[in-house]
This record gives sequence, structure tokens and C-alpha cells, in this order.
Amino acid sequence: PDRVLCAGGERLHLGPAHASSIDAAAYALLIDAVGATAWVAGRALDLRRKPQLLELLLLLAERPLEVVPAEAIYARLWGPGFHPLRHRARVTMAVTRLRRLVGPVVGTVASEGYRLVCRGPLGTIVSAAAGR
Repeated sequence: PDRVLCAGGERLHLGPAHASSIDAAAYALLIDAVGATAWVAGRALDLRRKPQLLELLLLLAERPLEVVPAEAIYARLWGPGFHPLRHRARVTMAVTRLRRLVGPVVGTVASEGYRLVCRGPLGTIVSAAAGR
């Protein structure tokens, strides 16, 4: 399928053959939502068997300069009905698992939530049909 590279506020349409020609090393973090792969500083991470972590990473990437509260993370990964006493540990564990994969690009803002702390360009590859 056709893909779109979203980076720096720009959208670049890619044909199926061109998606693999992107220089992942040019990005601090590059996420391929279609191929379920992320690159951190050029290092490839296969997320095909970790759809929840991919979804968490995409959520944070959609709001790169914002703090994403635990409630929003819970709603995206598990649906509505967040209760701080029952569900905060579940969110914390998901973030911890993501950090183990991607390293320190996920930061914690005390009592507020989480955000990306990339030191360099961020890019996301999505399906052209999804328009995410």
C-alpha cells in the first residue's frame, strides 16, 4: 500500500517501493506504523509482535511536544474506564516495556504523564489510506 512519511509538519507521499529507501539514520526516531517497525538512532526494532507498544509509541509521536496523561494512554490501549488506583500500574508497565526497547526517548513528567524526548528529527510512516 502507499505510505505517507510525516515529519517536521510535512507529509511526503511514498509509493510502496520508496518506503524502504528512507534513511532511518537521519531520524532520532522513525516509526513505520504499516510495517510495525521503529528505528531509534538508526537501530531497527521489530514491533510486529508488540502491537500495544507500537500503539503507545504512535500516540506519543502524534503529540511530540505534549505531555500525554496516563488516562489518555489507557484509553488508547485498553479503552475507556481509567481508574488511577486500578490502572496506573498497567500504564506504567507499558511505558517501562517501551523504554526497554527504545531507550530514553520516552520521558516521565511527574504526576502528569509521559512524552517523547527525542533529540533530533521524528518521523512517522503511515498508510496513505489511514491518514493518521
